Amino acid sequence: MSKDTTQIRAAVVREKGGPFSIETLSLEGPRRDEVLVKVLATGLCHTDMVARDKATPYRIQSCLATKAQASSRA
Repeated sequence: MSKDTTQIRAAVVREKGGPFSIETLSLEGPRRDEVLVKVLATGLCHTDMVARDKATPYRIQSCLATKAQASSRA
């Protein structure tokens, strides 16, 4: 496990049906079998709203935003 961390910005929801807020979070660096990607843009869609409202079995701490534009940062 890498000890390196990166600061990221994420749309976070803390409770079922709650509002999204943009927060700065710490993310562990990639492990040996992972790759780091830089997300350039993302959007929330109906699937994310359903997960937020707990209509699917996602954990409330899941990373949502199923649509992303990214580039690798290997």
